[in-house]
Amino acid sequence: MTRSILDTDLPDTPDRRLLTGINSLYSLARVGMAASDTSISVDLQKVGYTELFGVMGGIAESLFDDLDRIERAAGVREVYVDAERTVASRFDHWKDLKRRIAKIEGDDDAGEFTALENEIEAVGAEIANGYPSTHDDAAAMLEWVDIDSDGGIQSEQYIQARKTVADYLRKRAEYVAAKPRES
Repeated sequence: MTRSILDTDLPDTPDRRLLTGINSLYSLARVGMAASDTSISVDLQKVGYTELFGVMGGIAESLFDDLDRIERAAGVREVYVDAERTVASRFDHWKDLKRRIAKIEGDDDAGEFTALENEIEAVGAEIANGYPSTHDDAAAMLEWVDIDSDGGIQSEQYIQARKTVADYLRKRAEYVAAKPRES
């Protein structure tokens, strides 16, 4: 019988926690994908999806510190991106729009309310369709899903954002694993 690296008793290190966390995220993502596929009869219902993706978000958030430590040890530098176009900056803009719409809710100016609703929707779509370039971006995507879904119906945007964060973590871990360590 072939044993995997997960079957061995390795010391509790950032590398080991990261590997375990990514494998857990991947497994949970597969459950979520199967449950969202209408041809497979897995019924998580509203509460099940919320709990499943809440667990995934918690696992992903716990990986960021270990990934930072491993990347620093490997000498990985962040890639330059336009600060106005990062997922985190779009999320900050989205939160600002939500605060603005909350202030005018109930006022008679339906035009401004509608315009803000449309902009919130457009910025949310940018977040859902974005790709994290930093750990802050990945965390912002997960937080956006948590706030915007508010335990409600799990739309394709939320599923896509979570899969994107899992993919980002997997690619970062592969990149770091392939990079020689500095002594």
